[in-house]
Amino acid sequence: MRDSLPSAAAPAAEPVEAVRVWRLDPGVELLHTTDSARLWTMYHERYGASLNLRGPFAWRYRGAVRECVPGDVALLQPGEAHTQTRLGAPHSCWTAFLAPDVVAGAAAELDLPAGGPLPALRGAQTRDRAVLAALRASQAVLVGGAAEGGEPGGGEPAGRPPPAEALLAEGLAAQTHVAALVRALLERCGERRRRVRAPDGPPVAAAVGRAREYLHAHFAEPVSLDALAGAAYLSKYHLARTFAAALGAPPHQYLTALRLARVRAWLAAGVPAARAALDAGFASPAHLHRHFVAAFGLTPGQYARAHGARGAARPPRHRPPEALPSEPLGTSASKSARS
Repeated sequence: MRDSLPSAAAPAAEPVEAVRVWRLDPGVELLHTTDSARLWTMYHERYGASLNLRGPFAWRYRGAVRECVPGDVALLQPGEAHTQTRLGAPHSCWTAFLAPDVVAGAAAELDLPAGGPLPALRGAQTRDRAVLAALRASQAVLVGGAAEGGEPGGGEPAGRPPPAEALLAEGLAAQTHVAALVRALLERCGERRRRVRAPDGPPVAAAVGRAREYLHAHFAEPVSLDALAGAAYLSKYHLARTFAAALGAPPHQYLTALRLARVRAWLAAGVPAARAALDAGFASPAHLHRHFVAAFGLTPGQYARAHGARGAARPPRHRPPEALPSEPLGTSASKSARS
């Protein structure tokens, strides 16, 4: 009998590069690159903040070669080029590209002297906590896995919606995090420090009140941060911070809490979950399901059955703001869910 030769081990699958793009606003683009094994060379007409999620590399920028490891954020300035010179492994990154007029406009709204035609960023890399937090938060709401680079082999976390659906579902949250990123870049990584401003007073409190009223009146509609800031008569870069300081939650969390409160009332009245989801402003029943379970520990169907709801009532299309709960967070809603 002839001896059989050992079979050769199957070669490991090569990582497959995947690139996804979200156009959040005019002048704002978010890019998720996973398992990239090529050396990138780019000329930049926009600002960029690129978080290395996985895979070290070396890159040349502004006349010097630098090492970039996971957790570093590369800072990119308009009119500059960068070239990757060496990869330690296929790498993944989450990048925000910002048009010059977006950053310059934010600097003017925040009363930050630019020191030139455009604000300048200090250095080429940072690990500033505010910059990292804003980038990771924007990735978490659109992709998931805020600290990860996606699945090996180019895959995304299972069950994540395509970019267009993600923006519909989480657009306000992503806009809020990008506004926080722009502010952090200017205040903490800019070459000039912010001038001292007077503390927030009654005008800001009134602006937050107008923003809150707008959310109550438009909870069932897509709400953008620009529209909310316009209703409040306040810069969106100020609104994102002052709203959370005044009400205990940023605008997107407050809006989600309002929608969940309305859905709970409709489910208890016998409205089907799919209809309640869309009428309350959720992008899909799956979008509602994810938020409902996170807030209450029950699925919408379990909640409806607990209330013995069997009817097919239809939710009203518009609800007066005073009929919605005044509490901003899901904490008060959770209390009533347990009662």
